[in-house]
Amino acid sequence: MRVIWYSFLEGMKGLKKARLSGFLTVATVGISLFFVGLFYVASQNLMTVIQGIKARVRLEAFLGDGQSRQEIELLSERLTHMAGIDSVRFISKDEALEIFRETFEAEHMEIFEENPLPASFQIFVEMAYLQGDSVEVLANRVKRLSGINDVVFRGKILRALNRYLRIANLVLVSLGVLLGVLSFVLVANNIKLTIIA
Repeated sequence: MRVIWYSFLEGMKGLKKARLSGFLTVATVGISLFFVGLFYVASQNLMTVIQGIKARVRLEAFLGDGQSRQEIELLSERLTHMAGIDSVRFISKDEALEIFRETFEAEHMEIFEENPLPASFQIFVEMAYLQGDSVEVLANRVKRLSGINDVVFRGKILRALNRYLRIANLVLVSLGVLLGVLSFVLVANNIKLTIIA
């Protein structure tokens, strides 16, 4: 304990003797830590944004016509308990028509005697399954269920997101290592110069 106290007192005396170099060393350490922290926060935010976009990718399972409410509920339950599926939302034919009108501002749908849009399930996939191959396997399993006519998912978007995520990870790790090495060298040199001074 006495050695630590002695070292601290000698260090403070040294800082008083060489105030300018001591101030510059402290400022350099502070700035280096600030930029390392800023880089970490920015990289975490970028990853959160990319993961958020990935989480919005979902499967659309279209149903055949003439299914009863009981059959739809049974199908919904089977989907909910399927591995890799986070949650399921049923979209009725009327809801599908409303969504279509809101999205495309389409008034010409009135020319049809019947609603041509099918009922469907929006299937939200667990994050662990949001890889290109895993989602395709899950989509094929859903498609084989009785009552499902077709399954659509944005595979190209998901593959592009996964590719960009890998690139972003590589770039961020490289920049982080480079920034860490530069900060270490800068701080070490400043401390060395302060000790010499």
